[in-house]
Amino acid sequence: MIQAIETAAAFLDSIAPLTIADPEGLQLIGIVARVTTGNHHFVSVDATTGEVRACALVTSRGLIMSPTMEATDARALGLLVASTVPGLIPEARGPKASLPAFLDGYTSKHVTAKVTPHHHLLLYVLNPAALPTNVNAIGGRTVVGAAALATTEHKPLLLAFMARFYDEVGEPSTPAAIEASLDAQMARQGMYVWLVDGSVVACAGHSAPVPAPDGSFALYRIMTVFTPEAHRGNGYASALTASICHNLLALRDGPPSRLMLFADATVAAANKAYQRIGFVQKSEMITARVESTES
Repeated sequence: MIQAIETAAAFLDSIAPLTIADPEGLQLIGIVARVTTGNHHFVSVDATTGEVRACALVTSRGLIMSPTMEATDARALGLLVASTVPGLIPEARGPKASLPAFLDGYTSKHVTAKVTPHHHLLLYVLNPAALPTNVNAIGGRTVVGAAALATTEHKPLLLAFMARFYDEVGEPSTPAAIEASLDAQMARQGMYVWLVDGSVVACAGHSAPVPAPDGSFALYRIMTVFTPEAHRGNGYASALTASICHNLLALRDGPPSRLMLFADATVAAANKAYQRIGFVQKSEMITARVESTES
């Protein structure tokens, strides 16, 4: 049974057991629900016990479904979203097994909508015990250079990097949105660069922490990992990601850190690089774009 939840606070309270059971799978929903407004919140509830089994969030950027959403509930969610959320959602993301059911329900109401498969993403969780202790020696080879926090001096280059990053992953963005995102990351010291002889050859960042409902850990997502084409194949992104992981695991002013990231399933080199530094695949999700065919 699908129910709408009016406020973000009530929604986050209702999905706390899901977050504790699968913090990585709920990370995106949790952080978006906290930092954005005007969203539509939904939960799947067991009609007999009242237990919340799954959840979903609809923002201006589209739908996000939790990994536990089953196909039957996903189709019911599609019907409800189509009936209650104005306009056409631009994107939908969720479990590979149930997102098609959501889209089936949704497009049965929005009959002029065109659905285009977009990304196939793998969710990875870091095994800290497998993280290389020396970030300059990964996978049996030496990686030159060192990590550093991004500064205002690096900003013009990072803006160019981020524009190329979003273009390569096929995510629409604007210069203003990219700059706002970069400024936010730099303001909370969440953007790093890899330097070789003083030159920036790669960048990567991390999300703001998502606290566990019981306060037992803080979850961070590694994100916007990018190496310009001319510098690829040298291990810079792996070394930088490992450095960021070490920094986050070493934090002592809060609960212990847990680390995760998403990787494109079609990019074998990136997946091997993350596995090499201790990331273990936990689940997968798919995304689809939704567009109107009306002229």
